[in-house]
Formats: sequence, structure tokens, C-alpha cells
Amino acid sequence: RGRIKIADAMKSPDPGSGAGGDGLLNAGAFRIHYKIEQKNDFGGDMFCALEANERTIGLFLGDMAGHDLSAAIVAAPVLDYLASRKGNMASLGAFMRDLHADLFRELDGVHRFMTCFVAALHTDNGEMTWVNCGHPDGLLFRADGGRERLSSSAPPVGIERSPAFDCQKTQLRPGDS
Repeated sequence: RGRIKIADAMKSPDPGSGAGGDGLLNAGAFRIHYKIEQKNDFGGDMFCALEANERTIGLFLGDMAGHDLSAAIVAAPVLDYLASRKGNMASLGAFMRDLHADLFRELDGVHRFMTCFVAALHTDNGEMTWVNCGHPDGLLFRADGGRERLSSSAPPVGIERSPAFDCQKTQLRPGDS
């Protein structure tokens, strides 16, 4: 019964955590719209949007290896980690090193890894610092019709013992999506 509750929490449409549904997050001058469709009822898909501090919104999109209940069980501590350390997301490189250090032993012990896209949106100036750890490329659609690929620059979490997390920066402008 406890495992089912964890999996149900992973599917929550609430913007604070979960993996499923759609919604809107207002953050200063930014309106963040999201829509998530799950392929499986149980699995390791995760989405989280958190207020890291009064000027920074943390965004997390992750996928734990596996498409079954065990992936959801291993993924649940990730959401707990994000909620308990959300204030650290403003310094994304340090946040990723700490996340990896805390999760590596657990993931290595069950032979799992996690791909993720993690971003810190600084709402006071529109700068977005991000890192893609083995996740499919993200796309930023510019208001002027251009697009920017947000490609992987780091290995998935749990693969390497001491990876480098190469954080990138991009400037968001009105009308970008």
C-alpha cells in the first residue's frame, strides 16, 4: 500500500511536484506553462517547479531508468531532495554536485541512473542557468522565430562517480517559450 501511495504522488498534477497534468506557475514577470503526458501509470518520470528564493525559480525534469513501480520508488527520494534543498538551486553547479553525491550511492546500489534537465530561472533579470544530464534536448522557442537547443552537457546522474556538471546560461526574453 505504501508503494502505491508513492507512485500516486509521482503522478500528481500539482506544480510543486509530481509527474503528470498541466498547469501554470506565475513567477514575477514570468508565466511558466507546462503540460506533461505520462506514457505509463508507474515509472520514474518527474517534474518539479519550486521557488528556490524570492528571485529564483527552480525547474526539474527527470527520468529514472526503468518504466515500472521500482523506478517510481527509487525516484521518490529525488522529489524529497528537491523540496528540502530548493534554496540551493540558485547556485546550480553546487546544487548538482550535492544532488549527485547524495544520490550516487543509492542509484549505484540498485543499478539505476537518472537523466534530468535542471534550470534556475532568475526572475529579476530573465537569466536561466541550466544543465542537461543525459536527457533529450530541450528546445527554447524564441519570440523572433528562432530556436535554441538545450543539449546534454553532462552524464546522467548515477553513471560516473565524480562527473563535471557544465552549467549553461541563456537569456529569456518576452515571448520566448
